Amino acid sequence: MAKLRWDAKYFFERPNDDWYRSLFEDAGDKIAGEITPRYSILTRWDIQNIKASFPDIKIIYIMRDPVERVWSLLKYHEKRWQPGLSAKAMTDLVGEAFHPAKIEQSNYDVILKNWRSVFPESQFFTCFFDQITEEPERLARQLFDFLEIGTSTSASSSGKINASSDKEMPAELRRMLIEYYRPMVQQLSDSEGGYFSKWLESYGTT
Repeated sequence: MAKLRWDAKYFFERPNDDWYRSLFEDAGDKIAGEITPRYSILTRWDIQNIKASFPDIKIIYIMRDPVERVWSLLKYHEKRWQPGLSAKAMTDLVGEAFHPAKIEQSNYDVILKNWRSVFPESQFFTCFFDQITEEPERLARQLFDFLEIGTSTSASSSGKINASSDKEMPAELRRMLIEYYRPMVQQLSDSEGGYFSKWLESYGTT
């Protein structure tokens, strides 16, 4: 019944700030949130409106190597909506990979500038997909500190979410994606280092 009430509220009530707040009422004293990559591409005006309406919220932004991110998204779409997508002709794959929405969500330079211009570091936490597999416990501790939920909290995982197939990206598509994203990754490598530099190194001289 609780879920039915929540669904009715979500689908049938008028969306506004108060409606949005009401979606989290059942959380009680627990920290609650929600997730979608589409928040990353909000305009600066929209981000400013979020800050004005919900001044104390905290943002967690996870970045992935844009080349790998595109292929992962294509495989996800193949699994959910477009069977046989990965087996299509290269021209079709290129068209999907360079769709404006996919490009926009991987434009980390612009995304970081927009969100950092509105939210201070204390409310905007950035991390990397690579950390989830390479240093999950350290990442969990950092998140606990950021969310102020204490180091005694334990992290657990039930495995991959929305796991896709292990099909390899066609070499020609990888070359084209690397060529497109290299300048942005180079710029972020120069300014921030870290995983941006690792991604750049993995591109080699292709």
